[in-house]
Amino acid sequence: RLAANLQLPPLDPRVARLAQTMTAAAGTDLERARAIERHLRNGYGYTLELPKVEMAHPLENFLFVRKKGHCEYFASAMVALLRTLGIPSRMATGFQSGIYNPITDLWLIRASDAHSWVEVWLPALGWTTFDPTPPDPNPPDLGFGTRLNLYLDAADTFWQEWVVSYDPGHQGTLADKLQQGAGRLGIRWFDSLSGAESSWAQHLSAWFQLYGLRILAILGFSSFLWLFG
Repeated sequence: RLAANLQLPPLDPRVARLAQTMTAAAGTDLERARAIERHLRNGYGYTLELPKVEMAHPLENFLFVRKKGHCEYFASAMVALLRTLGIPSRMATGFQSGIYNPITDLWLIRASDAHSWVEVWLPALGWTTFDPTPPDPNPPDLGFGTRLNLYLDAADTFWQEWVVSYDPGHQGTLADKLQQGAGRLGIRWFDSLSGAESSWAQHLSAWFQLYGLRILAILGFSSFLWLFG
C-alpha cells in the first residue's frame, strides 16, 4: 500500500541530488523530513503569482529557477524530494482555520483559506504532518475591510437562519426567547398569548421576507457611514 506513495514521474536528476544535499546531516526519516521542510520554508519565497508562461517542467522550474510559488508548489516539491529518498509521502489539501466572527460565534472559511501540506509515513509515528510553505509576506489586511466583511457575513447568516430557513423549530426558539424576555420584564399577560405564538411567528417570518433585506441594507449602509464618519 505504501508503494503508491513512492511513485514518481521521470524527474531531472538534480531533484534527487538536491534531496541528498538537503538531508546530508540527517540520520532518520523524521530528521530528513524536517530538513527538507526547513530548507523549503527558509530558502524559497511565497507568492500567488503564476509564471507568465506555462512551464514544461514546473517542479524543476520551481526548485532551481523561480524559487517561489504558492502552497501547492511547496507541498508537491517536498513530496517529490522525499520520494527520491525512498520515504513514503503524499500531498494533502484542505482549509486553514479561517477567521473567527464574534458576532455570529462562527468561523468564516473563505476560498483564500485553501491550503496544501504534506503527510509523511514514519514507522514509529504513522502519517505525520509537515508544512513546507513559508508565511505569506503580504498577509490579508485585518483593518476596516475585514471588520465590514464580518458584519456582512453576520447579516447573511442571520438572513439564511431566520428568514430563508425559517421553520417550526425556529418559531419555537424565537417564541421561547420572547417568552423568557417577557418574563424577565414581568409581563404576565404574555402567557395568554401562548396559543397564538405559531400564528404570530408566521406573520413575523412573512414580514422579514418582505422587509428584512431592506432593513439589513439600511443597517449596513448606516454602519458604513458611521465607520467612515
